[in-house]
Amino acid sequence: MLDLVKLHIDGAWRDGECDQQIDIVNPATEEIIGKVAMASPSDIEDALSAAQRGFFVWRDLAVAERSKMIAQIGQLMRSRVDSISRDLTLEQGKTLAQARGEVLAPAEGSVSVGRT
Repeated sequence: MLDLVKLHIDGAWRDGECDQQIDIVNPATEEIIGKVAMASPSDIEDALSAAQRGFFVWRDLAVAERSKMIAQIGQLMRSRVDSISRDLTLEQGKTLAQARGEVLAPAEGSVSVGRT
């Protein structure tokens, strides 16, 4: 079983304020494989405030610096593709090949953005 997945808000992992958890269920076996902290309205407000502050920092970075950071994120995703893919497979019932593709496509910059 996976450890409790906490909320990641403003650069820190934390329990949800409401102290409730949601089961993570493997759809193929219906086995509970972990738990995730439930966010309260206050947790959501904290996350939105942090995202807004982060946006202001990000938009003021030079394009070259942003590009460098995105390349580092891609490298990190590639280095963790096996563990991320395994978790996606367990959580969503995807094949391992599908999960790997979902991790590697954005890491390689091959995600297409369409209009909806």
